[in-house]
Amino acid sequence: ISVKPGENIVLWVRLYVSKGQVPGLYEGDILLDFGGNKMKVPYKVKVYNYTLPLDTSTETAYGVYPDFSWHGPVNEEQKREIFEMYMKLCMEYRISPYAPHAFAPITWKFEGDPPQAVVDFSAFDSAMEKYLNQYRFNAFNMGGLPSELNGAPRYSPEYNRLFESIYSQVEQHLREKRWLHKAYWYWVDEPPQSEYAEVKKGMELLKQACPGIRRLLTCNQEPAPVPYFWGVVNLWVPIFNMYEEKRAHWRQQLGESVWWYVCTAPRAPYANNFIDHPAINHRIRYWQVDKYNLDGDLFWSITYWRQNPWEEAMSIGDGGQRWGNGDGRMLYPPRKEKPSEPVVEPPIPSIRLECIRDGLEDREYLLVLERAEARRAPGANLYARKVRAEALNKLTSSLRVYEQDPMLFNFYRLIVMNAVAQIMQGGS
Repeated sequence: ISVKPGENIVLWVRLYVSKGQVPGLYEGDILLDFGGNKMKVPYKVKVYNYTLPLDTSTETAYGVYPDFSWHGPVNEEQKREIFEMYMKLCMEYRISPYAPHAFAPITWKFEGDPPQAVVDFSAFDSAMEKYLNQYRFNAFNMGGLPSELNGAPRYSPEYNRLFESIYSQVEQHLREKRWLHKAYWYWVDEPPQSEYAEVKKGMELLKQACPGIRRLLTCNQEPAPVPYFWGVVNLWVPIFNMYEEKRAHWRQQLGESVWWYVCTAPRAPYANNFIDHPAINHRIRYWQVDKYNLDGDLFWSITYWRQNPWEEAMSIGDGGQRWGNGDGRMLYPPRKEKPSEPVVEPPIPSIRLECIRDGLEDREYLLVLERAEARRAPGANLYARKVRAEALNKLTSSLRVYEQDPMLFNFYRLIVMNAVAQIMQGGS
């Protein structure tokens, strides 16, 4: 690494603990060599007596759209290889992309009179066996509503019949593969109130054709869940500052799911994914997820590279809108300029994405305490309830008020982890 005199550089050290590692305190040194001048930086790692689950409990839906121009003049085979690198990175960071099946969609054709759908799942199944069963992605998007089917315009009687012909089969297939609970329809984004009636029409079609596939709606117009859509939407995703707690908990009691999202909004004092927010903000949102009993988290894109993200921190929309530093980009191209030769390499993750993964893992510890509360084991349930409540209340009293001191954050996190260790070994 080249560092000019008088300049600083940040080194982020990522350390993995193998499954089954013997619990205890491990010590070592990081050796820094400055042209022959060497310096040791000591570190300590405490390994606990439990292993995080492979499955991530908090559902995620993150936009991952590789811009292959940042990989040079790559051919179709190379694009697939690069895409797989992005998917592996998502697995490593415990996030689920919208469309892991982007290169392996469900296809169909119409046969007979009247036409009926013949659906081909072969490519889709091959891809999703890997992404859902091996990589453990916990959610995926079915995509958009076609504008027409076999020449029939959207919402016409023939269109609706053909749509049900396709997606009743899709629903049944997903149920047989045990993937149905991971599927959702995210076909419209942040509709204004003037489009509510049209959106409701689409949701009613989905409920009729494939009622078992969840119907997602992102809401930024009014506090959500939105009463207008009760009965047709069952996966609510309000923008962070429009989350309405009482309604959300009521809809969850009815069996519906509630996530939330951030994007170019809301700004401070809400925690968002902007570069110029303190790193603790990117992580503490998942403590807020636990405090408010959210089911998931959505982020519109982590690969928005319309500008050179290495040089331009500000994300700028096509109309010149300034969305915020780092909005829509948490991965970076493998080169700092668009290459003239193929670059078949993975993207570079950001520190913000590191914090998000850590936040998702933090929530797993909190869920261990929550489950201990529910089991009502003698002593353990009271201990778990006390530790969890104290940590959450001290670190985030509301969506706008949360801890900014990393040392205090780590203090309460350590209390939580020690409590989990005691519960895992049967202590109270």
